[in-house]
Amino acid sequence: MKKIICTLPNASELINGIAFEPEGGAMVSENVEDAVAEKFAAIPGYKVVDGDDEGDGDDEGDKSATETRAQKAARLKAEKAAKEAEEAANQQESDDSKNDGGADE
Repeated sequence: MKKIICTLPNASELINGIAFEPEGGAMVSENVEDAVAEKFAAIPGYKVVDGDDEGDGDDEGDKSATETRAQKAARLKAEKAAKEAEEAANQQESDDSKNDGGADE
């Protein structure tokens, strides 16, 4: 297993369906298969390192941990989008209030 390190600015916590976490000024992936890591290695801004030996031979346990990280990344992305939408709606409401105030005079 390998890990991918992304040093690109503004890297996401979910890249091509793989969960990444901030670590030491870069984004570091969960453990991935060697073949997946090789594809990332060909892209500038990504490098591959040996992964953790977290596995105990039980792929089901490893899979559930991976899914949890991926779900967390997806949830954080959804929360960020919801917050941005709320801020945009509040800004629109504020703009509408300013425009309505001048129309009555």
